[in-house]
Amino acid sequence: MKKSIKIFVSALLLASMSLTAVPAAFPAAETASAASTESGSLGSGFKWKWEADSGTLTLTGRGEIPENLSRLPEIPEGGVKTLVIGKNVTDASVLTSVFQEIKPTEAFIVEEGNQYLSASGGGLYSADGKTLISYAAGVPDIVIPDGVEAVGPYAFLDCLPDSIILPESVTALDPDTFSAMGECGPVGIVIPESVESIGYRASKADVYMFQPFFFYMREGEMRCTWSSAGDHVPMLRRGHRPHPLHLLHHQRGNL
Repeated sequence: MKKSIKIFVSALLLASMSLTAVPAAFPAAETASAASTESGSLGSGFKWKWEADSGTLTLTGRGEIPENLSRLPEIPEGGVKTLVIGKNVTDASVLTSVFQEIKPTEAFIVEEGNQYLSASGGGLYSADGKTLISYAAGVPDIVIPDGVEAVGPYAFLDCLPDSIILPESVTALDPDTFSAMGECGPVGIVIPESVESIGYRASKADVYMFQPFFFYMREGEMRCTWSSAGDHVPMLRRGHRPHPLHLLHHQRGNL
C-alpha cells in the first residue's frame, strides 16, 4: 500500500513539473521572434529596421542617407538580401562608399512615391531609369534593361557575376564602373556599339580578384579586349554588333 502511495505521489510530482515547464517555453519563442526584428536611429533624422529572418534592411528618412552607418546592428557579411530605401530619400550616391556593409545580394526596393530613385530586379536606378547606380551583389548573370543610358561609378562593387550585358541604349560608362567587383574569376562583359571608350583602368587588386573581358563587334567581327594592371582598356572601333546572346554564348565557350 505504501509503495503504491509513493508511486502515485511521484507521478503527481512529475506531472506538476511538466505543467510548469510548458508555459515557460512560449515566452522564450516570442522573445526569439521579437529579437529577429530590430530598429534604431542613424542620426540626421534617418531610421533603420533590420529583419534578420528575411535579410531585409530598411533605411528611411528625408534627404541623403548619412555616411556614418556605425549605428546599424551587427549584420554578417552578405546577410542583407534586400535593401529597402524610403520614399523621402533624395540621393543614394553616397551609398557607393558604404555598400561593403549593406549592399544587398538579391534586390533593391524603393518605396512608392520616391521622386529620385527607382528599382528594378537587382538594380538601383535614378527615378527616370536612365542611370544605373548599383546592382545587387549575388546575381550571377546581370542583364541591364534597355533604356539605361549611363552606368555610374562602382555600380558592380562587390558583385560576383559570371557575365554582364549592357543594352544598346548605354552611351556613357564611368571609368570606375567595373572597379572593385568581388573575387569571382573571369567576367565576360558585353559592350554595346554605342560605347566607343570604356575608360576603365584595372588595378592590381582587380586583376587579382577578377579579370574583366570586354566583348564587342567592330567591322563585322567579334573582338575581345581587356586591361592589364594600371592600363586603360583600348579604344573600341565602330562596327556592327549582333544579338548580345550570341556574344554571351561565344564568351562562355572561351573563358
